[in-house]
Amino acid sequence: MEVGKDEITAEQRRRAFANLLAALAKRKTNQASWKLLKCQKPSSESTPSNAVFHKPDPISAPNPLHKPESLSPPLERFRARLEVCSADSFSVTPVPVQGHPYPGQEACFEKLRDILSYVVPSHYTQNTGGGRGCVYNLTDYEAVLRSIKGCKDVECEEIPWGTLNVVEKLSHSIIPGR
Repeated sequence: MEVGKDEITAEQRRRAFANLLAALAKRKTNQASWKLLKCQKPSSESTPSNAVFHKPDPISAPNPLHKPESLSPPLERFRARLEVCSADSFSVTPVPVQGHPYPGQEACFEKLRDILSYVVPSHYTQNTGGGRGCVYNLTDYEAVLRSIKGCKDVECEEIPWGTLNVVEKLSHSIIPGR
């Protein structure tokens, strides 16, 4: 008996059927494992209709989504404080954030240089608290603010809107050379 290319032998048929059964059995075991993950509806028999459910006390009840502080150290963060220096400039000074380790002034300035790489600082200054600050032109305020706010590990302390408004008006009224 000669077997053609298109015909399937009994041995091939038996192997295909065995593979099909194995695949179906594997699929059933995979689906059974998902049943454990689904929420089960409470049956009316197990819960009386007059049962009272109490909210757990948020202080004493452990939050399953909250990770203990000991497993992961808090992220290094700092606050970029924007302050008016003169009628046409403002400074960006890194300050520590309470509850987070401070990376150090040099690391903060390096991070700020990376964030504000396309804004040219006019110079560095020393503030009354003894810390350094990077001074920018007031015309770059929106670009600096937007860039700092876009960085997730740097908080931003803006210049109050009223103060900024007055300073901008003053900067337009100053006549250069006088």
